[in-house]
Amino acid sequence: MIRILLVIGVIGFLVSAITLEAWSGGERARNRFDGESEASKEVRAKVTLFSAICGFVAFGAAAFMYFL
Repeated sequence: MIRILLVIGVIGFLVSAITLEAWSGGERARNRFDGESEASKEVRAKVTLFSAICGFVAFGAAAFMYFL
């Protein structure tokens, strides 16, 4: 069960980093930011936040179960 929660946490953080474009270069991020609509930014921010929260919760539950 702990392994499943760890995998869910890693997937949550990867999805969050991908939607946040954490690994893109500065020039690419600036070009995308200027050409993106407000609705698209809102959707991307919601997906990023939701997946990060899921990752934190899954990691927290795995840590709690590990230390029990």
